[in-house]
Formats: sequence, structure tokens, C-alpha cells
Amino acid sequence: MLETKSAAALVDWLKKNGYAYSPEIQAWAKPYVEGGWKITALKVAKSHNAKSNIAMDGAQSKSGTSVAAAALRLTFKTDRPLFPDREPDSKSFAETLQAKHRLLRIYFLAEGRYEGRCQGDLSKDHAWSGKAVWAGQLRPQDRTKVLDLLKLPETTGPAQWWLTEFEDDWAYQSAPGDVYFAPASSQDAIKRPPIIVHVSSSWPKDIMVCTLAVVVGVPVWRRLRRR
Repeated sequence: MLETKSAAALVDWLKKNGYAYSPEIQAWAKPYVEGGWKITALKVAKSHNAKSNIAMDGAQSKSGTSVAAAALRLTFKTDRPLFPDREPDSKSFAETLQAKHRLLRIYFLAEGRYEGRCQGDLSKDHAWSGKAVWAGQLRPQDRTKVLDLLKLPETTGPAQWWLTEFEDDWAYQSAPGDVYFAPASSQDAIKRPPIIVHVSSSWPKDIMVCTLAVVVGVPVWRRLRRR
């Protein structure tokens, strides 16, 4: 954990200790540093035999190498639940990967259905591009399973859980602020629309053709059966 009062000092520390650093990281860190946030610095090690030009987010790179990281859980207390939506400007990486959009999915567990709002640097709420695609109350056995997977005690959170699933078609551009969550005005459940799969068939679509086949085929089948 790092704590500083200067974004420039943070970038200087990253540089001296072998971390990635850039003007984009300094610009990204500025509002967090000024807000008194603690910064977590991580390194993702690659294989000794791996080549350079590792792609972002574990994606396959042009050199045929890849990098992946395990899930990371950060726990802290806050008056308003949030998702840190800001990130260093990644336009240059997106252009290298020829990527246009990416899907951000957030699973939010609470005592009821929640909604997200984007709060900018001037503490003004803005509409968030993400939306809730599923919301509903979890069964007690599902709550127990989640706590077991996360290795958390049974007393964690409310006795009854609601899950709100958000999706955001996240463009490769700087977000205006972080996403803060609050109880939704509507507490109705949300279900995904049914998935309808149309399957092609080699059978004739004309009902007259099918009827003619039955008329011709049934007598022949009866004669063969009598024999």
C-alpha cells in the first residue's frame, strides 16, 4: 500500500522500483492522491522464456505470448459503495490491439436492488453508461455457497442477499469519474429476455408438400405391413 500527497512523487517511486509508469498514470492517480486514497501497486511476472510485447489483460499478443493474473480482492470500509471506474488513458493500447469496446460486468451484493451513478471530480453525479441486466433475491443456499467460496464468515453482510448484475459496454476512453452505488428507486426484480435460437430444417416448409407426402406414404406403409 502506498500513500502520498503528490502524483508526481508516486510516479517517481514506481519508476525507481521497477513498476510501469507514464504521464497517463500520473494523470490517473492525481484525483486519488488528492483525495487521500491509498494506492496498491502490483507486478505481474511473465515466464523467463516469454518474449516482449505482452498484450494487456492477458490477451494473446502478436509474439504468441500471454500473461494472466488471478482474482484480487480488496476490502475496505466506505460510506458509499463504489467501483473505481477511472483508469490511465488506454487509447494507445487499444489502437495497438485494434480493440473498440470491452464488456465490464459488475456483480453487486446487498440487501436490495441497487443502481450506479458516475461521480466526477466536481462531486456532480452523471449518468453512467452501465445498466442493470439482472436483479433478484438469492436463495439461502446460494448465499452460503458465495461466502464459502470467498472464505468469509456466515455473519458477513445482511441475512438476505439481493444480487444486481450490471453490464457496461466500456469504451477505451477516460471515464468522467468513479461509479457509486445507491438503493434503486424500484425494487422490482429484473430478468434477462429469453434466448430464442432458430434452427434450420431440411424438411419442406410448404404444408401442402408435407400433406401430400403423408397421403402417399401411409397407404404404402400399410401394404408393406400386411405383407
